[in-house]
Amino acid sequence: MESSTKDDGKKRVCVLPPIRLSETEKSRIKRRAEKAGMSLSNFIREVALNGKIIIKKENVDYPTINELRRIGNNLNQQTKHMNAGRRPKGLEVVWKKLEQTLDLIVQKKEQE
Repeated sequence: MESSTKDDGKKRVCVLPPIRLSETEKSRIKRRAEKAGMSLSNFIREVALNGKIIIKKENVDYPTINELRRIGNNLNQQTKHMNAGRRPKGLEVVWKKLEQTLDLIVQKKEQE
């Protein structure tokens, strides 16, 4: 296997371990490299070094998210009643819960 040379003259001699792909994934990557007018190696290198990767956060606060969804649902129902000319019951309770939940989110963010 012949080593290639980078633009700055440094030789590329290191090899990464092979990766497992389905035939479909392999075909898609090859097509994308061809569309970009790049060799497969250059395409994969460019995507790996300069591509945008979205890193998922593991510390998602699902209970807080679910509580916000419930509060949002209640708030939407209350708003529909208000728009229909009726004073909804428990509106103050919904606003209080929303305020408390938002305070909790702010506190958790400040601790990170």
